[in-house]
Amino acid sequence: MHRFFLFLILLSSTIYAGNQKVNQFLHLGKIEIPTLKSEIDFSSVLEFQHFDKLNWYPAENQKFILNENQSLEWKKISDSQISLSNQSSKTRIDYFALYVRTERFNELTVNIETDGYTSLYIDNQLKESNKQNSKIDTISTKVNVEPGNKLFLIKVVTPSEKESNLSVNIESKFEIEVTTDNKRYTTVEDLLNNPKTSGVDISFDGRYGIVKLNERSSDRKSSESSIEIYNLTQNKLVTNFAGGMKLSSAEWLPNKNVISYQVSSINSIWLYDFDSKTNKLFAENLENMSGYTWAPNGNYIIYSVTEKYKDDGSGLKKYTSINDRMTSNKNKSKLFRMDYPSGFKTEIQIDDDSPSLNSISSDGKFIIYSKSRVDLTERPFTKNSYYKLNLENMEEDSLFTLSWSGTAKVSPNGDKILITAGPTAFNGIGLNLEKDLIANEYDTQAYIYDLKSEKVSAITKDFNPQINSAEWINDKEILFQVTEESYSKVYKYNLENESFSLIPLMNEDIDKNDFSRDYSIALYTASSSNIPVKIYKFNAAENKSEVVSNIDQTYDNIELGEVKNWDFISSKGSKIKGRIYFPPNFDESKKYPVIVNYYGGTSPTTREFEGRYPKNIWAANGYIVYVLQPSGATGFGQTFSAYHVNDWGTTTADEIIEGTKKFLADHKFADPKNVGCIGASYGGFMTMTLLTKTDIFSAAVSHAGISALTSYWGEGYWGYSYSAIATADSYPWNRKDIYVDKSPIYHADKIKTPLLLLHGASDTNVPVGESLTMFTALKLLGQNVEFVEVAGQDHWILDYDKRMKWTKTIIAYFDRLLKEQPEWWDNLYPEKLKD
Repeated sequence: MHRFFLFLILLSSTIYAGNQKVNQFLHLGKIEIPTLKSEIDFSSVLEFQHFDKLNWYPAENQKFILNENQSLEWKKISDSQISLSNQSSKTRIDYFALYVRTERFNELTVNIETDGYTSLYIDNQLKESNKQNSKIDTISTKVNVEPGNKLFLIKVVTPSEKESNLSVNIESKFEIEVTTDNKRYTTVEDLLNNPKTSGVDISFDGRYGIVKLNERSSDRKSSESSIEIYNLTQNKLVTNFAGGMKLSSAEWLPNKNVISYQVSSINSIWLYDFDSKTNKLFAENLENMSGYTWAPNGNYIIYSVTEKYKDDGSGLKKYTSINDRMTSNKNKSKLFRMDYPSGFKTEIQIDDDSPSLNSISSDGKFIIYSKSRVDLTERPFTKNSYYKLNLENMEEDSLFTLSWSGTAKVSPNGDKILITAGPTAFNGIGLNLEKDLIANEYDTQAYIYDLKSEKVSAITKDFNPQINSAEWINDKEILFQVTEESYSKVYKYNLENESFSLIPLMNEDIDKNDFSRDYSIALYTASSSNIPVKIYKFNAAENKSEVVSNIDQTYDNIELGEVKNWDFISSKGSKIKGRIYFPPNFDESKKYPVIVNYYGGTSPTTREFEGRYPKNIWAANGYIVYVLQPSGATGFGQTFSAYHVNDWGTTTADEIIEGTKKFLADHKFADPKNVGCIGASYGGFMTMTLLTKTDIFSAAVSHAGISALTSYWGEGYWGYSYSAIATADSYPWNRKDIYVDKSPIYHADKIKTPLLLLHGASDTNVPVGESLTMFTALKLLGQNVEFVEVAGQDHWILDYDKRMKWTKTIIAYFDRLLKEQPEWWDNLYPEKLKD
């Protein structure tokens, strides 16, 4: 018999460090495959991927349907029960699974002894195999394992009339536990690999719903879009469209059970009749189409086509506008109408380079569109003008011009327009501020414009939440999706009694949502701080929600920690809201390192599950995470958000420091000697600013942070326009007290806390020079500073492999400094050997 030893890391059901034999497994088998020839190449059988194991996390007694005639179960067995005798004429395949738990980055060596052809997978990735059928008796493999519960899967191939044995030993540098229990904590892989919802759409009668999904391909290098269609009467999946289709949109027609979807790979729009189950092409050869909107009566669509600017190829570019730095600034777009069902197309003649469609009237007779133009005489340096265009005779009426505005939507009866805009729109009728404060124009309000009287009313002036979107329910009611403090909610507004009523949807963060025509049924996605995203149906008559789908069952086996609110009153009398993320195995008698997270800019740190800065994953790695909402964020009322304007870290830094000190004093399980802080973008600026003011942190992380306000203002694509709000009427030449005195770089000599700087090398929002400048200063000052630049990435790290390493870099850095565990960081960034 050929003997095979594979050295790997595995554990038994006991906790230990050192070397130990594994005595329990989960077993799936036997699976038999026909032997087609007398001398088969068994190494090819071993190498062949008989199953897609990317999502295997087996549990005891879990059924596995092999085919219509055979089903198996994962059975828990001891090592003494393993018997792999094959007396048949077929080849036998068996799988053995176990889980290795480690609370820190660990170095393992695993020994697998077997007489069969054997492969080892860790978290479904092949690590070692004896497929070469060589004479080597022992193969030693050392494996680095990140914190968490890792699946070790062993595949054994036993030829006909042969017998195989299996014995596993694991040697570990640090403490591990080997178990057959698949319960685990959440990881970065969960964050990136699980499917994500990109939209929902409900049929006009509320009977059916579309859920649009994006999911990683099997090689993780790209994402694939799909559509799931649900019967909302039964809350049952009916069918789906998948298989590598490049679907950029999908929605129900306004008055039919017909799905309209765009296949971007072939520039076409298709119509799928759900009742007759037929599919037909509606439009093709729609190159450069950026989107389309159905008229409410279903008689036509209006779509936009973008003509991209082409330079002369000389390599020299003359700027005529501040925004010429953006490659899209010189693009031009046009609006077209396409009739249904004929497909007849006409261009909507508008005297402007790039008109934007805002809404279409219920009868389809007119549209509201807007034009944007540069105006450098006053902030925000652009103005939006709105127009009503009669599509029957092409008569145009100019309505109004605003500086801080969003969408304009016509009411069902066509006599009013619902507008979202900043507090100072329409000569400030929506302002609700304390004296001497400047409005934060990101605190979006809602207004109603009467087309006949031309009168405007500010309907959210006394309503604290920020308006994210607004839709007419009918002529007397409006639906608002809002940010209220750190929550995302949906409200209904009654025009007659001027009142708001909360729609009781599930969870803390309402994301995608759509209502039936009569608003009796809603389909929506929602999550909470420690509740993964689910798809829900809301029944207005019963005033309750129920789950339609969990989207992904991965989290069924994942233990998440508790999340609790924790607020404090600042020394200036402001109530500063916050919350605490606890590790899943939290023990109040222990001391835990702490990560303090904040943004500090114009928006709150909201409560969605996962996200770019995944608090649940930090907590799963043994941290207490304290998230707080300093002054200046929207969603708390106009006065609170106005504190952001011209502050640039003065008040917010004081509140973060004060809040951290009070948090540590009030929670004995929080280790005051091991506290880290992290923020991104404006939050990265806050990290740098904090380190110039306090030494309470033992480690700090800044992603895409601003170190010099002047360079950000002038070079960042949106620097000057963001500053038009955040630094209202303040410029480098008239407010050196802001642009110099509040720039962290000019106080770099005060920074003593170890700092990790992260930045996308292609960041157009906050250019990478902001981190390079601080890195250079701290290096010259002899301080502990690290800088990780992410090649080819913009403000957000989106590339799969780079985001994976970037996210792990943050945790490994905190482990190194707050837990005195440098192994993970050293593995990610080994020091170069010196000559």
